[in-house]
Amino acid sequence: MISTNGVDWKLGLTLNPAKDGKVANYPQVIEAADGRLHIVFTYSNQMDAQTWRERVIRHKVVRLDNRAKGK
Repeated sequence: MISTNGVDWKLGLTLNPAKDGKVANYPQVIEAADGRLHIVFTYSNQMDAQTWRERVIRHKVVRLDNRAKGK
């Protein structure tokens, strides 16, 4: 979700489009000096979300364009 004023929000980036029934949890985001976002999150079956079975940690790197940054 992206907000330029802290009140109005719009969808900015979907980590997992939920096509495979899995969910992304506990995202952590760090912006690198080059402007890329490094996103780390757990990824698991929705039914196993409360257990560690079949839970993996994923890392995605994205570069946001000016429009996505709210400019």
